Amino acid sequence: MRRQLLAIAISISALTAGAQTTAQTTTQPALTAAPSFSQSPQQSFPRVSGLADSALQAQANKLLAEREHSDRTSRSNCLRAYVASGKASYSELVRLAYLSPRLLSVDVRTTSFCGGPYADTNMTYPYTLDLATGRELDWYHFFIDELLNPPADRPSLLLQLYLRHAPPTEECNEAVNDRNTTYDFWLDSTRHALMARPSLPHVAQACAAIAAIPFAEIQSQVRNPLDRQDLLSTPNR
Repeated sequence: MRRQLLAIAISISALTAGAQTTAQTTTQPALTAAPSFSQSPQQSFPRVSGLADSALQAQANKLLAEREHSDRTSRSNCLRAYVASGKASYSELVRLAYLSPRLLSVDVRTTSFCGGPYADTNMTYPYTLDLATGRELDWYHFFIDELLNPPADRPSLLLQLYLRHAPPTEECNEAVNDRNTTYDFWLDSTRHALMARPSLPHVAQACAAIAAIPFAEIQSQVRNPLDRQDLLSTPNR
């Protein structure tokens, strides 16, 4: 019943002239991709509508708006830093990767040149919301403790899963094969997978490959049975 009540519609403003906005309320909403944020001042992050709880909906949209504002501020600061030399550049791609009655994931990629010792950067800044609470998803609460905080006397399952799906090259093996590495996560319904990218120092960023870990391989690690069912019942798109 809760899944039926939490029907969602997503509307994303197009960033090019003449593009259309799609809004639909269904049990499993239709998804559309958001074009590149850097090409227009128009809305780049999705907004949620159709939640049964209007307070949760308002809170989720507030967080999306805040993230959008934060990203635009980063872009402005970057461009302002080197505007005199004309070298600065900043582009951002925002893609709605996963949407269900319980969860929303946005895959965000930036490419920037802002000066400094590591001026040219390519980064991934995903964002996932828990639509049941209207808050950003806490992955440490989403998964059982052992996945993200494995006991010292046991192998790290997360590291094993990552290495299985994104085996490093010989040059990257030392940088990646570390049980203490933290990861950026997001959900992707196209791949039906948890996406994981290790958070590595800038000098090792080239080794931070993205792994697609199938939902079926992590279902036993998801704490809430409703979230577990959400992942497994969401069809590929």
